[in-house]
Amino acid sequence: MNEATENFGPFERSLEICYSSCVNDNVAISNSSSNHPAVLNKVGLIVLLVGLVSALVVYWVGQNRAARQQPATTADGEWRDGSLSTVDSKIANRDIELYGGPVEMLMVRFDEAMKHPEWQAVIIAAVSTLIALACFLAARNLSTAR
Repeated sequence: MNEATENFGPFERSLEICYSSCVNDNVAISNSSSNHPAVLNKVGLIVLLVGLVSALVVYWVGQNRAARQQPATTADGEWRDGSLSTVDSKIANRDIELYGGPVEMLMVRFDEAMKHPEWQAVIIAAVSTLIALACFLAARNLSTAR
């Protein structure tokens, strides 16, 4: 047997090959991991910009659509003009809470709020900001860990 060969039962492996491949693997890993913070920062910036631009577009399109819609006038002189939703009546609120509970009432209110473009834009902007912040923090943690 050679000095550079070790016996591992049925497998014989050269220590020199193991050492050089392990060192090369560590170098390859450290070179590829040095790019991760930069990539995460770019991804965070892209997510933030796309989210804010899409929130502005949703808000602008929703406001233009609402401005184009004419308020419906009733020909028979009915007192309802469509500005009061069914969720705002006390009877509807009582029925929703009675049959669905307070969580159902929250879900109905959330559904009503999601019909307005300003709330849609706020949610899009908030979610994209949180995702971008997570990317920025992950990049910071990776760069300080090295």
